[in-house]
Amino acid sequence: EKVKVTILSGQGELDSSYLSKVLANNAYETEEVSLLSGKISDDSQFVIMYAPTQDIDADVFETLTNWLYNDGNYGHSLLYIPNDHATDELPNIEALLDEWGMSVQKGYVFETDTSHMTNPQQPYLITIYDYADETYTKALKEKNIPVVMLYTMPISIKDEDKAKAILTTSESAVLMPLNADENWDYNDEKPQTLNGAVVSTQGTEDKK
Repeated sequence: EKVKVTILSGQGELDSSYLSKVLANNAYETEEVSLLSGKISDDSQFVIMYAPTQDIDADVFETLTNWLYNDGNYGHSLLYIPNDHATDELPNIEALLDEWGMSVQKGYVFETDTSHMTNPQQPYLITIYDYADETYTKALKEKNIPVVMLYTMPISIKDEDKAKAILTTSESAVLMPLNADENWDYNDEKPQTLNGAVVSTQGTEDKK
């Protein structure tokens, strides 16, 4: 029985055709739905917001909130991938993330630890991440394969009772502004551990 994944459209998302192909090749069933005119299938377990450039409206916000709550049964998952080229403010998306204890920082991960770089000439482009907790490595066949991401917008945890880091940088990373110019110097920024990916759960002990 295939797990169904719903990929949202209608908010100026990136082209998700390759993502759909990858999911299909890994035995997932996918559908594309615009919540402006359609609805999430009853048997869908995952919803993906694939780098939207426009905000969701109040109705879509309510639809997603209710879908995640699932009449108190929970068990649904939303994957949000931020878009660094979103030109408009996204207050409703930000409010949705806030309800789940997190927010997207306005900048890029700029790694300064050479052990976490694949290309020291452009350290913020491709960064090697650490697993924040062994909980996320239990099912991996090979735990030593590095996780790399590029142009990462880090995620702040606002409520530690809800949200936990999955992937983190070294302690030497800094936040590079989205609009940084040639005069920006990473030495002027405070080194810190940044979160490349965060997971949040809500629900009863047996329904999350």
